[in-house]
Amino acid sequence: MNSFNLLVMSHQKCSKCQTKKPYSDFHRDRTRINGLARYCKPCKKKYDRHGANPKLWNKYIVYYLPKHNYIGMTMNIRRRINQHSTKEGRNVDGYKVIMATKSKRIAHLLETFLHIIGFNGFRY
Repeated sequence: MNSFNLLVMSHQKCSKCQTKKPYSDFHRDRTRINGLARYCKPCKKKYDRHGANPKLWNKYIVYYLPKHNYIGMTMNIRRRINQHSTKEGRNVDGYKVIMATKSKRIAHLLETFLHIIGFNGFRY
């Protein structure tokens, strides 16, 4: 992006919140034509923390990996599934969300019960 474009266009619309904001509110992204990310910094932070699905924001998620008979619990399913595939080398194809709840206690009880009856997962 050249300096002329910076003078003419000093604002960009966020693709998430649809608000026109100054360039300083966007991260740089060299893969895009204008060199700026699609989402503003606050929207990107929210997306990174909670994931793309707003129905799962601020909820505890109990999930199942069928290839490994694995049960787990997280607040960010996208990040956790990515960790399973990259760091732990697990096959995450066909993972299922069993339950999403705001209650940490209920999610933990379900996860513990499923571990007791024979599913693999984190052991204390």
